[in-house]
Amino acid sequence: MQEEQELPKGWVLATFKDVGTYINGRAFKPTEWEETGRPILRIQNLTKSTTTINRYPREIEEKYIVRPGELLISWSATLGAFIYNEEEAVLNQHIFKVVPKIDKLFLYYGTLNFIGELKSKTQGSGMQHITKGNFEDTAFPVPPLPEQKRIVAKLEELFSRLDAGVAAVRQSQKLLKRYRQSVLHAAVTGALTSAWRTAHPAPRKAGRRCWPASGQSGRRSGKRPNRPSEAGSFRWMVPGKASMRSLQQLIPRSYRSCRRVGFGLQRNRYVHSLPREVLLIKTNCLQTKAKSRS
Repeated sequence: MQEEQELPKGWVLATFKDVGTYINGRAFKPTEWEETGRPILRIQNLTKSTTTINRYPREIEEKYIVRPGELLISWSATLGAFIYNEEEAVLNQHIFKVVPKIDKLFLYYGTLNFIGELKSKTQGSGMQHITKGNFEDTAFPVPPLPEQKRIVAKLEELFSRLDAGVAAVRQSQKLLKRYRQSVLHAAVTGALTSAWRTAHPAPRKAGRRCWPASGQSGRRSGKRPNRPSEAGSFRWMVPGKASMRSLQQLIPRSYRSCRRVGFGLQRNRYVHSLPREVLLIKTNCLQTKAKSRS
């Protein structure tokens, strides 16, 4: 028995044996399983870890019969407390049918608390198991009956809120998953950047030239711009592109010429015809400068 603890006024420190009677189930043999009769209630059926239901068609002692609303405690391998709400069944071994001596739901919640504390102490130890004697000798604080009912009512109110919160979170997760998928779809179809494209229309092909240098008027004066010298070639740099051959493929064929030292623009070629994310560096033929396009 646990050491006595300070309790609220009117409470007493009892044991599980004081607050209930615990009836262990019957050991049914596989040869007794049938397809008709009452279901044999096993731990797997309580935890919903199986959908298989074995049945027992013959008469059985009353103490082994489980009816809806009864409190059950599994005490071997899997520890748990359950309020049974299915069809009338017969009880398999390693499950207690509880006949409470206090408020049934208060005993149910008190058992859940005990099991939670026990699991935290035995975490990682594998299969969990308690004996009936040890269980019955475990301390159980008991308030007056009216307070038991008030505690149960408050617990169920709070748990209802928690359940509603969990349901809301799950619904939000579903909505977020749908939203994520819609964003991905918009991204790969172009809808995600449609507003940006509207605000940044593609420039006209007859836009500003890469040069002229001062003193050159280009076509407006009727003169052709001077070709840049070999020393004044334009170099193209694209992040992650090391191959000059791949650089050449980035520029439309009608707007490019390839030189041994890099890419140069012939005559009247325009920055606007270049692909985005290409860095154009103009060397010492004209005024040295760099133009970047985002």
